[in-house]
Amino acid sequence: MYYFNKTAGTTSHTLGIGYGGSATINSILWNSVGIDGSATLPTRSTPGLAANAAVTNQTITGATASAAATTFANIKGMVSINGGGTFTPQYTLSAAPGGAYSTMANSYFLIYPIGASGANISVGAWA
Repeated sequence: MYYFNKTAGTTSHTLGIGYGGSATINSILWNSVGIDGSATLPTRSTPGLAANAAVTNQTITGATASAAATTFANIKGMVSINGGGTFTPQYTLSAAPGGAYSTMANSYFLIYPIGASGANISVGAWA
């Protein structure tokens, strides 16, 4: 769950989410439900949806040239890692807006192992 906010700069840009690092990825699938706007939460502005089957950057906001910009994204997914290394969540801007984004309080990233790749593992109740 990411919550980003900026208060300066008017260069038009979008915000995207991706994953970097040195880990070797077998597969990944994730989706994002987000809200972007010009006011800090809880004011709701434009809802957006994004999905990606790669670690590459996926734009999750519309273009904004506002000095005040807020983005909230609830991201869920699964990743299978073949080789050890780092797995780094990252956000990318399409252009330098003229003001930095801050990662706001209560943002977090949670990841946990559920089994080896190709293992016949069930997590949770199955009918």
